[in-house]
Amino acid sequence: MLPALMAAMTNRTTWHALPAGTVLSATDVPLDAVQAWMEFLVIHANPFRYRPAPHFSQAQARVRLHAPPHDLAYVLVEGHPPRVTVRKGGRSDDAQSAREDEFVRVVTGGKPVSDKVTAHSFQTMYGWALTPARNKTMRKFLEIGLGCHMSYGAGASVRVWAELFPLAERWEAEFDEQCVRKMSEKLVGINVVTGDQGNRTTLARWINQTGGRFDMIVDDGGHYNDQVMVSFEELWPELNPGGLYVMEDLHVGRSVRYDTPYGKNYTNVPSDFVQSVAELLLTGNTSVKPTLATEISTSYTPPPVDAAWVLCQSQACMLGKRRHGAGAKLLSSNA
Repeated sequence: MLPALMAAMTNRTTWHALPAGTVLSATDVPLDAVQAWMEFLVIHANPFRYRPAPHFSQAQARVRLHAPPHDLAYVLVEGHPPRVTVRKGGRSDDAQSAREDEFVRVVTGGKPVSDKVTAHSFQTMYGWALTPARNKTMRKFLEIGLGCHMSYGAGASVRVWAELFPLAERWEAEFDEQCVRKMSEKLVGINVVTGDQGNRTTLARWINQTGGRFDMIVDDGGHYNDQVMVSFEELWPELNPGGLYVMEDLHVGRSVRYDTPYGKNYTNVPSDFVQSVAELLLTGNTSVKPTLATEISTSYTPPPVDAAWVLCQSQACMLGKRRHGAGAKLLSSNA
């Protein structure tokens, strides 16, 4: 007999009969199905409005084999022991929905209003992760991207993090130095570093200036694949045990525009990366290579051996670091 999770995900009648907010978990879910669900959420759950990169079609074909229902809210993959959890979308009378509502309230409670809850539904992952207990113990926070080129104005999320993490030392990183100077009055109490997040020298300077050792890092920056993955490689070791690392707006990663900022035919696609993290967590395989990356290019970011879990929702993913062991390492790669 199929476990309840697989029965629901493979039978639309069973899934539709479940109440909104239903959570299902299982320990024996096929890896290829889990990775297809993650790909669906990151890239395909909302209409894809960019010119596809060549690897889009391969990813799309994999999704079709295990296409989940369109109202899937998230997929959570945990290790130690391995487990897969899914949540059905929709409003429910539970703590998760209450936290989502609170996040939306904070984001929309002043101007400018971040697109985290307007153009996107990032309250799903933030509602799952940001419990009152975690918010109270947040001591150091970094967000990449002040939103200097957003139509609604820069600094929309600054006040959000200030309200959610009142005790935290808060840092913002921004590419546009002129924008930072112009909005200095709005950044009282906020520490700022500037430069290109895809430049390893810049990232080393950020680590030196901030002192590193963050409890949470949010990448809402340039969104180019190389920027996202280079930032992760350099900043993940600076995340404290038990910390959170967020990658927003990953849906652009299979587009030509965001795949080739430096003249490459294929870059390190974040969707491939998070799927490789899922494989490491579920199988314990320490020689994981992202499937599509190795088909097209030898350049990829290996999954970190100290990842505790990865959660993906529509257009974004969040990773958690294991609570024991101070040194974060990536698996060796041939990149």
